[in-house]
Amino acid sequence: RDMNPAVYEALSEAGRLALGPDARGPFDRLASGYVPGEGAVVFLLKRLADARRDGDSIRAILRGVEAVHDQEAPAGLAESLRRCLDHVGLPPALAMTDAAGLPDEDAAMVQAVQDSYASNRRDGPLYLGSVVGQIGHAGGASGGVSLLSALTALEEGTSPPTFGLVEPSAALARNLVVVRALTRGEPLDFQVSKNQRTGLVISLDKGIAYGTLIESHGGRPGCGHEAISSGIAFTHKPIHIT
Repeated sequence: RDMNPAVYEALSEAGRLALGPDARGPFDRLASGYVPGEGAVVFLLKRLADARRDGDSIRAILRGVEAVHDQEAPAGLAESLRRCLDHVGLPPALAMTDAAGLPDEDAAMVQAVQDSYASNRRDGPLYLGSVVGQIGHAGGASGGVSLLSALTALEEGTSPPTFGLVEPSAALARNLVVVRALTRGEPLDFQVSKNQRTGLVISLDKGIAYGTLIESHGGRPGCGHEAISSGIAFTHKPIHIT
């Protein structure tokens, strides 16, 4: 990350930095910016067939990735998420994002999630979260951090809290029936009938909207993973360096 003070002066003047000890986090009614963070995430990926052949410990399966370049952020993001969900046909239980506490951008993200999720509904709400309130916005690494958070949440069956979220924003309050952002960790409400532990990871970077769908492997009977003959596996333990 560029440590030139002029960069942060410009961000501050543009109202994009959270200032003061009482700054609110992503999706909050009084959110006013973000805290820059540093981080790196390393994932070990392997073809699913090879991972099974080699007896590797499989943490999750990459089910789909879509990217849309669109200057109209809400439309591009919604299209990316819709393509990802339609392609795989699995409704997610959790959506982890790199929402940064910027009111207009957060509202656009909530609307895009709402629009894409409406045609790929599951029983119960979609849990929406952001790790930016915990570690700051890690720039280009923020998507990887969100992916790691989603993978861990699906494994443990608990949604991570969104730090700094005290009062839901107007955009979130309008969608509470379908989309929920949590101030504390709660058990994820998976579809028992299909036993799906599926998560959506959402990231915006330089005008490109990314949607990534992962499914926790789990090794539980009846998960249906035996029918998946190809794909990419996350193996062993991802390394999170901050």
